[in-house]
Amino acid sequence: MKKGVYSLVIFSLLTSPAFAAEDEEAKVRGSIEAGYRVVDDQDNNRAHFIEFKDRDDDFFTSFDLSVQKGSYYLDFMGNELGLNDQSYLLKGTNYGKFSYEFFYEETPHNMSFDAKAPYTGIGSQDLDIDNSTIGSVADWSSFDYSVDRKEFGAQVEISMDTPFYVNVGVQRRQQDGIKPLGGGSFWLNMEMPEPVDYTTDDITFQGGYRNKNLHASVQGYWSTFDNTNKYLTQPNTGESQTLPPDNDYRKLSANLSWRGLPYQSMLAVRTSYSKIESHFSVDDLNLTAPAALNTDTFDGDVTYTQGSIALSSRPIADLDTKIYFNFLDKENDSSVIRYQDVRGLDVSNADQIFDYEKNNAGLDVGYDLARHTKLAAGYEYLDVDRRNRDDAEANTDHSLFFQIKNTSLDFLTAKLRYKRLERNSDFDNKSAGVNDPTDEDYIKRYIRRYDATDKSMDEIKLSLEIYPMDQLDFGFEYAYKINDYDETNLGLTEDKHHEFYADFVWRAAKKVTLSGFAGYEMTEADSSHRQFGAGDSASIDAVPTSTSFNWSNERDDDFITYGLAINLPDIIEKVSLNISWQYQESDGEINFSSQDGTLEDINQSDDYDKQELEIKAIYALRQDTDITLGYLYEKYDYDDLQYDDYEYSQTGSYLTGAYYEQSYEANVGYLMVAYRF
Repeated sequence: MKKGVYSLVIFSLLTSPAFAAEDEEAKVRGSIEAGYRVVDDQDNNRAHFIEFKDRDDDFFTSFDLSVQKGSYYLDFMGNELGLNDQSYLLKGTNYGKFSYEFFYEETPHNMSFDAKAPYTGIGSQDLDIDNSTIGSVADWSSFDYSVDRKEFGAQVEISMDTPFYVNVGVQRRQQDGIKPLGGGSFWLNMEMPEPVDYTTDDITFQGGYRNKNLHASVQGYWSTFDNTNKYLTQPNTGESQTLPPDNDYRKLSANLSWRGLPYQSMLAVRTSYSKIESHFSVDDLNLTAPAALNTDTFDGDVTYTQGSIALSSRPIADLDTKIYFNFLDKENDSSVIRYQDVRGLDVSNADQIFDYEKNNAGLDVGYDLARHTKLAAGYEYLDVDRRNRDDAEANTDHSLFFQIKNTSLDFLTAKLRYKRLERNSDFDNKSAGVNDPTDEDYIKRYIRRYDATDKSMDEIKLSLEIYPMDQLDFGFEYAYKINDYDETNLGLTEDKHHEFYADFVWRAAKKVTLSGFAGYEMTEADSSHRQFGAGDSASIDAVPTSTSFNWSNERDDDFITYGLAINLPDIIEKVSLNISWQYQESDGEINFSSQDGTLEDINQSDDYDKQELEIKAIYALRQDTDITLGYLYEKYDYDDLQYDDYEYSQTGSYLTGAYYEQSYEANVGYLMVAYRF
C-alpha cells in the first residue's frame, strides 16, 4: 500500500500544469521524524494498554513533505510507517480551481489477548466441539479478541475559479478479526468468538454554488455494508446466532445558507431524505423455519425525512434573535413476520415495528445591556409522536433558558445560565391487563421508561475566567443538573449530576510555564422496582412476601481528575524539558433496599484509577534538527464485581477470557530525531 501512495506523489508532480511550468520555482518544506521505543509492560494485561495503538519495541517514523509552486500546493504526510496504526495522506490544491486528496489508515482494536475456548472453527461462522465432554482448559485453543481496521479512499473538488463547485469522494473500510459475542439460553450463558469480516463502501457527491453571501448545495451519500458471515453456530446446541446483516444506505440532502438579508439576517435551510434497506432469508441465517411462517425472507426498509429552517437576525444594534423549526419523520416499512411458536401459539412482530415523528421549534433572543453585560433567553418546544410504543405514544417538551454574561472588568469574565424543562407524556398503560394484580400485564400500570415519561429538569451552569495579572490565568466552571421523573412508580425516579472543573496557566518566569487542572463529577441515580413470580401480586401496594416485594437502588458514581505540567524551554543551553502528570479515579457503587432485606450492596461498580507521567528532554542539535529523549509511565487499575474471580469456565457458563484482566502497568522509553527542511 505504501508503494502505491508514494507513486501518487510522483504522479501528482508530473501531471500538474503548475509543476510543468518552467518559469516558476518550487518551494519545498518538510520534516522527518524517526526513532526507536522500548516498552516494558505485563504481557497478559497489555491489550487494554495498546487498545487502539501499536506500542511494541520497534522503530517508528513519520514525515511531512509540502511543495508549493505558484498557486499549486502539495502535501504528503505519513505517520507510524509500517506499524499497525500507520496512516498516509496526500493532498493537492490549485487555489480557486481544484483540490484532491488520497488517504490510507490502519487502526487496531485490541480487546483481550490469550483468550481460550474449547471450540473448533474459531474465526469462522461454524463453531463446534469435537467431543461430547469438554477437556481441561490447558487443551483449549488460544486466540486474541482483536479487530484490525483499514480505510482508504480519495476525494476531489473542482471549481475552476467560478462560484460553482463539485466534490466527489470514495472510501472503503475493511474490518477483520474476532470479537466477543454473548449467547446461549436462560440455562447456559456462552462467550463466543464472533468472526469479523466486514466491508463498507461509501460514495459521496456534493455540488453547489457559493459566494460571499450565498451557499447552496446538494449532497448525495451511498453506502454498502457487507458481512461475509451471516450467522454463528452455537456449539453443543446446533442453534444459530444472527450476525449484522448486509445493508444499503442512501441519503440525499440539500442546504441553503443566505447572508446579507435585511436586519443583518442569515437564513439557513436544510432538508434530507435517507433510506436503509436489508434483505435476507431463513436459509442465509442457517435457521429452521418455524411452523406457519408467512414468509421465508425479511426485507428491512427504514426511511428518514428531515427538514430544518433557522433565521438569525440583528434588527437593532443591541438585539440579536434566532427562530428555528426542525422536523423528523421515521417510517418503518420492514416486513411483518408471523409464525407459530413451540407451544403452537401465533406470534407476530407487527407490534414491534417502530417509527415516530418529531417537531421541534424555538426562539432565542440576546440583548446587550449597559456595562458590557449581555442577557439571553430562549424557549423551545418539542413534540414526539410514536407508533407501537404502548407505554408512551406521545410526549411534549417545553423548555426555557436564561443566560447572563458580563465582561465589564478587565480581569474577569463571568457567565451564568439556567435551563428548565417540563415534559408531559401520554401514558397508555394505566389500565393494562385485567383488573387482577396477578395478571401478567398488570405490572405495566407502574412501569414508566425514562426516555418518554413525564419529567422536570433543572440545569444551571456557572463559568468564570479570571486574569489577576498578566502572567496568571484562572478558569472555573460548575454545572448542576437534576431530572425528576414525577409520575414514575417503577423505573428511574431521579438522577442528578454535579460537575466542577478548574484550570490555570502561570508564566512564572521567562523560561518557566506551569499549568494544571482539576475536576470532579458526581452522578446519582435512583430507581424503584418490584420482584414477583407467577401467581404473585404485581401491585406495589400489596403486602410483601418472600417471593413478591418492592425494592429500590441508588447508584452513585464519583469521578475525580487532576494534573500538572511544567514547560522549561532552554533550561540549559539548547535543552528544553517538558514534564506532565495526570491522574483519574472513578468510584461507583450501588446501594439496595428491599422489603425483604435480602439484597446486598455493590461497592465495586466500574471502579478504576489511571495515572500518566511523561518526561521529554529536547536537545536542539542544530537549527533544523532536534533530538528528543522521552519516558512515559502509565498505570491503570480496574475493579468491577462482575470480573471478580473471573476464570475460564465450562461449568454453567462458557467463559473464554473476553475483557479479562483490563489492568496494566507500562513503562515506555523512546529516542527520536526530528529534521526540518
